[in-house]
Amino acid sequence: MNTKLRHAFPGRKIGWMMFVLCGFMALGLLPGHAGVKDPDVYLDGPGASYKGRDGAAEARKDIASGNPRLMTYGLPAPSMEEFSVLLYAKLGISCHTIAGCVVTDDLIKYARDYNGVITKYAEKKYGTGIIGKIMEEASQLYLKHPPMDGHWPDKHPVPVSPAS
Repeated sequence: MNTKLRHAFPGRKIGWMMFVLCGFMALGLLPGHAGVKDPDVYLDGPGASYKGRDGAAEARKDIASGNPRLMTYGLPAPSMEEFSVLLYAKLGISCHTIAGCVVTDDLIKYARDYNGVITKYAEKKYGTGIIGKIMEEASQLYLKHPPMDGHWPDKHPVPVSPAS
């Protein structure tokens, strides 16, 4: 069991049932599920819509305010956590998840335009292909130190802290 989940849901059977129940409840909040009428509602705040939004203009505004971000959506890569940390540590660019796997054409266009401006900014400042290089570094870091999924490499369980 993931240590973070163990602390969030201390009772084993009850905790996992709550975790699964919360997951199913979250599905009801996604566009296209449970009678949601607006398919453009995503994780970028309550009622956020990407219809008519100018991703390039918003990216330029974020760069000017010192808050450049890379917009992500879909199933994250296994090395996403490492990528986010490296991207911020090396370039000062944070990752911002704007949707899960259910997306619209407007959201994709917004993210593409936004990320295009951020990529040009990063490449101008740090060199061509810098984001790809950081992605490769994150993948290598992930492969070198994969998560333990509740067990040490020799397969014995991770000890439970006395506080949990």
